[in-house]
Amino acid sequence: MAPLISAMTKFTTCGVLSSAGGVMTFAGFMTVAFSRSLPVYLVCLGLCPGLGLGMMVISSTFAVTSCFEKRRGLAMALSMAGGGLGFIVFPVLFAALLEVYGTRGTLLLCSSLYLNGIVCGAVYRQIQKPPVRNEDQTIMMEIKKAVWDKAFFRSPHSISLTLTHLMFGLSDTVPFLFLHLKAIRMGFSLELSAMLISAIGFTSLVGRVGIGILTGSSRRRRFVSFITASIVCSASMAFYAFANSYLVFIIGSCLFGISTGCLYSLLPVMLIDLFRIEMFVPSFGVSNFSFGIGSLVAGPLTIMDSLIDNLDKDKWAEVSVADRGDGYAEYSINRNPKQLDPSTLGFMITDDDGEAKNVTLTATLANKNPLKGVGRAELKLDPDNKNILGIDLNGDCVVLKS
Repeated sequence: MAPLISAMTKFTTCGVLSSAGGVMTFAGFMTVAFSRSLPVYLVCLGLCPGLGLGMMVISSTFAVTSCFEKRRGLAMALSMAGGGLGFIVFPVLFAALLEVYGTRGTLLLCSSLYLNGIVCGAVYRQIQKPPVRNEDQTIMMEIKKAVWDKAFFRSPHSISLTLTHLMFGLSDTVPFLFLHLKAIRMGFSLELSAMLISAIGFTSLVGRVGIGILTGSSRRRRFVSFITASIVCSASMAFYAFANSYLVFIIGSCLFGISTGCLYSLLPVMLIDLFRIEMFVPSFGVSNFSFGIGSLVAGPLTIMDSLIDNLDKDKWAEVSVADRGDGYAEYSINRNPKQLDPSTLGFMITDDDGEAKNVTLTATLANKNPLKGVGRAELKLDPDNKNILGIDLNGDCVVLKS
C-alpha cells in the first residue's frame, strides 16, 4: 500500500493523512484488546497498524522533504530521531506494562498512545494546496500516474533502489522478531532481553542524528555513508548468529542500531539526490513497498526451529503448557553436551541451588541438538534424575511418550 499512500499526498494534506493513520492504528489496537479471534488479530494487529503507521510515517517524511531544502539531510535526521527514541523507551515500558496491567491493559494503553497522531497531524505545516473537486476518472488517472511513473522506472537507479530496500527490509526485521527469543533461550531475563532492543534504539538515535550532522549537504558523503552503513548492518547479523554472551549481544545491537539509524535518515534524502524532488512521490512509494515485502518474508524465511523439529516424533509429543503435566523445575543448561550416540545427548544441568546433575536426552534426530544455544529451560526428570522426560522452553513444550 506504500505507493498508494504516497500518491494520496497529492490529494490531501500530510496532516490529514497522519491523523487518519493515528485513528486507524488506534482502532486496530483497541479492537484486538477485546478479541480472542485469530482473524481479528491478523487484521487489527497487521493490516490496521500497517496502514495506519504507513500513513503517519510517509506523511511526516513528505512534510519534512517539502519544507526543507538547504538543510534537508539534517531535518530528516532529526525527524527520524523519534523512531530511535521510541526503541529506547518502549521495550522497557511495555515489559513493565505487561507485568502490571497484563496484555489487554497494555494494548489499550498502546491504542491511546497512537491517538497522538491526530495531534501531531493537526500541527503539520500546510504544504499542499487543498484538494480540488474533480471528476473521478481524472483523479484515478492522477493516482495511477503517481503510483506508476514511467520516468521513474526508466531510471537506471530504480532496480538498485528496489533491491536495496528489499534487503534492508529483510535485515531490519529479523532482530526485532527473534533477538529477544534467542536471548531468553540462552537464559537471559525478559528485562535483559528488552534492554537489547533499547540498546538498538539508543544507538539508532545516535546514528539518525549523527549522520545528518556528518553528511550535511554533501551528496558524496551521503553515498559513502550509505555504503558503509549497509556493510556494518550486514556485519552486525554475524554477531547475533554467533553470540554466546550478553556482551556480544550488546555489541551486535549497537552496530545494528547505529547502522540502521543512518540508513533510515539517508534513504529519503538519497531518493531526492537520485531522482529529484519531482519524482519523490513514486520513488518513495516504491522504496517503502520493497521494504514492506522484505519485512513480510523475513519472518517465514528465518523462523526458529521448535523443539519437536529436532526430536523423534514417534517418541516425543508436542503439547501445550496446560497439558505438559507437573514435575517441572528450571535449570541452567551447559551448552556443550556430549554426543553419547547419534540420537542421545548427555547434558550437565544446574538447579537454582547450584546443584549439578548429569542427565540424558534420548530420541533426538540423528546428530541434532534440540537445546542448542539454550542456556535455561524448565525440565522434567525421571525419579532417578537421570533422564529428561519433558522440556518447556518458554511455552514450547514437548514430553516423552509413555
